[in-house]
Amino acid sequence: MRFHYNRHKSLFSDDNSRGLTIIPVAAYTMQLLYSLIIAFVLSGQVGAENDVCDTQICECKKTKERSETKNLLSCTKMNTLSYLPLLSSEKKMESITDIDIQNQEAFTHLGADYLKYYVNLKRLTIIKSGLIYVMQDVFKRNLRLEYINLRFNQISLFSWKTVEDLRLKMMQRHQEKWLRVDLDGNPLVCNCSIKWYQREDQGLSLSEDARCFATKNMTINNVRVTDVAIDNCDVPAIAVKPPKLSVNESADVEFVCTSDSTPKGRIRWKTNRIASEFLVIANDTKTTLRLYNVTTLDNRYIKCMAENEAGTNEGSVRLIVKSPPSIAYLKHDKNGIFTQNCILFQIIGTPRPKLTFLHNGEVLIRNDTVVTTRNYSIKSIDSKINNLTACLEIDMPSHRHNGQYTLIARNDYGMDRMSTSVKLIDMQIFDPNRRPRLPCNAPGCDIAFRARAINTPTRMSITDIPVPVSNPSSQLQSPKDEIVQIAIPVALCVLVLFCIVAAIIVFRHLRRKKNGNNRARRGDFFTSTDSRRPLTSGGHVAGHGDVISQEDMPLNSVHVVENPNYLRKDKPKNSAVIHQIKRAQIEFIRELGEGAFGRVYLGKCMHLQTGDTTTMVAVKTLKNSCDVEDVRTDFDREAELLTNLQHDHIVAFYGVCTESDPLMMVFEYMENGDLNNYLRSRGPDAIFLCKNLPSNLPSKQLTIPELLHIANQIASGMEYLGSQHFVHRDLATRNCLVGDRLVVKIGDFGMSRDVYSTDYYRVGGHTMLPVRWMPPESVLYRKFTVESDVWSYGVVLWEIFTLGKQPWYELSNHEVIQHIQNKLLECPRLCPDDVYRIMLGCWRKQPQDRLTMTEIRKMLQCISETFPEYLELID
Repeated sequence: MRFHYNRHKSLFSDDNSRGLTIIPVAAYTMQLLYSLIIAFVLSGQVGAENDVCDTQICECKKTKERSETKNLLSCTKMNTLSYLPLLSSEKKMESITDIDIQNQEAFTHLGADYLKYYVNLKRLTIIKSGLIYVMQDVFKRNLRLEYINLRFNQISLFSWKTVEDLRLKMMQRHQEKWLRVDLDGNPLVCNCSIKWYQREDQGLSLSEDARCFATKNMTINNVRVTDVAIDNCDVPAIAVKPPKLSVNESADVEFVCTSDSTPKGRIRWKTNRIASEFLVIANDTKTTLRLYNVTTLDNRYIKCMAENEAGTNEGSVRLIVKSPPSIAYLKHDKNGIFTQNCILFQIIGTPRPKLTFLHNGEVLIRNDTVVTTRNYSIKSIDSKINNLTACLEIDMPSHRHNGQYTLIARNDYGMDRMSTSVKLIDMQIFDPNRRPRLPCNAPGCDIAFRARAINTPTRMSITDIPVPVSNPSSQLQSPKDEIVQIAIPVALCVLVLFCIVAAIIVFRHLRRKKNGNNRARRGDFFTSTDSRRPLTSGGHVAGHGDVISQEDMPLNSVHVVENPNYLRKDKPKNSAVIHQIKRAQIEFIRELGEGAFGRVYLGKCMHLQTGDTTTMVAVKTLKNSCDVEDVRTDFDREAELLTNLQHDHIVAFYGVCTESDPLMMVFEYMENGDLNNYLRSRGPDAIFLCKNLPSNLPSKQLTIPELLHIANQIASGMEYLGSQHFVHRDLATRNCLVGDRLVVKIGDFGMSRDVYSTDYYRVGGHTMLPVRWMPPESVLYRKFTVESDVWSYGVVLWEIFTLGKQPWYELSNHEVIQHIQNKLLECPRLCPDDVYRIMLGCWRKQPQDRLTMTEIRKMLQCISETFPEYLELID
């Protein structure tokens, strides 16, 4: 059956559109019939037991392509369908991701409810069928659609409105992925309804072979849609006046939206988010929006839309409602949604108010500036046009941070304040008015005891508390009874003590058995297979015998020097004297970063070195240092190892602070940060890669002699580590630090795995491996040696002479693993040939064939001395 259609209004168009068709009565009848069938099927009255997939009409297939599982509904048996098939349950239809319909001449239209229950549909194919009509709202519930294939049907009209919501949804989900629509082989009419097909809207990919029929000089021509000229058909041009308006609260405002287009379109304001009362006045050429008694909730962009057959356009006005600030809430975030040490608050008002915080009447923050030495900071959680949701974060809280907090918000139009009581940590308080009572079983006895409170600013004591004696005459006992009463508790205490000692002995025995019976003495070398501890000692070194594992190293007695001023400069390098720094000597300035272990702070340390009043330091704190015994053991072990490392190009380790939780390590502070960021900030692309360049750094690019100087320093540090039989295991520019006058030192505070997460490849859910810097034997067999550090150094050279590029930046981590077994990094564009030969010497496949760090350092020194003295800028 063929339908005759004429050029009048239709269900595809609004009141102002023209040139489309009207769906005939038969189509309405089929739509109604289809809706009734859906109702019967889902209510269980029709086909409740029989799945369409079990019939001869269609079949269901489940396939897996790459990482995606597809549930396909396939209906390809010729001329067996006149409407979209239904499954026996709504759940089954929701599981369908692909629909494939072919060779169905009676399948003439897609009604509004045809795809209602296929909410997870991603790909729809209806080809070589009799499809004529596609309703505009047929895809309103299929917002996961990625591909619509309607080739070789009988479609003559297809509106842009049919796929507009899908296009916008696709752009929200995937910036790089576009909605694909294929209308090839359909008898499209060359009129304004297909103008949208020529625009190449963002987020929409259209087939280029679609053709339409155009009438010219009484001749019907079949032309490509993208080539046909369609006159008097343009997307509406839109203008909003005024484009920006600033008023006080409670004022009345008016905006006018005008549009000019052929054919004429419809203009409308988007009013769904307007809080005030409003009125819309519309005519053919403009639409006026009036707001009455505006509030600060209307502080936003208000959009005006214009659309016609050719497409849609929008304009917006920025309404600024000035008002005094209003604090919506101020509360302690006990659930720890942001952080447990956080006081949440929200402020509404424009312009953005200045904030002042008080703690028990003492000013902490005035006009957004911290004025105390305590660790407070304001962190924004959600900043919008008309409100601010933020958090007053308290770092390292104690009971002294308990009390009343007051927030004061001020702007040019007024102020608001709110207070709340916060209890971060419980404080134990002794009540002097509470008199404990203890029974006395001996007649005439006098008892006095002393009690004092802990965790209080002042010490309180109570002495000579009288104790009542209960019925002395009845308490007289024989000496034998007294001996029994004494013997039983003593025996119980001895038994409990014996059980505790036995448990300790058994625990130590099991732990010793687990770790191995052979314990290394001090001075032995060890290694670890845990990639999360990159700076460990040991590994295979030619001529040094077998390797002892890190777990077998004894935790030697730790010598603590109470006064760091007594540090001996001539202390032997193999000593393990860990310097204890008092907590009172350390003053925190700001946070530098956070890693898996804890946080790193910039701070000052008083009297750290003889003759120095203060020294700038980097303080590494340890998370959960008191919760697990192994954490403390690892902390002491790492501190002992770092104490032994003393070299001009290794970051200096000053000591530890173990007076209170968290445990801290104190390192030398390198003011110019990590080497990778330093190189990028001095490369040709610095303006694009580094948003906030430090103002104290020179803007000129690094020269080749300077790059050689950097490489030479790292080689010197690695040569020293090799001489001490240490294996770094994570050597990269991100783990080297830069100080004043281009001094470079090797060091790793553990933050690189968080800051440079793309440089690491996750293995087994937890372990993070820097595969781009690792040799094949380390990737395949987890074998880390001094020779594997040489390979990593070759990659560091490549990073230096590319000014901080990521090795194999064009490949994923998984592709890198396959690549490094057979291919090597190419020579950087401006890298000297002699330097690239050093890189190739580091990347020899057999570890024993690689250059040693001593050879590398000497070769670099020779290149630096013979290199031309002129400063050739990196282009």
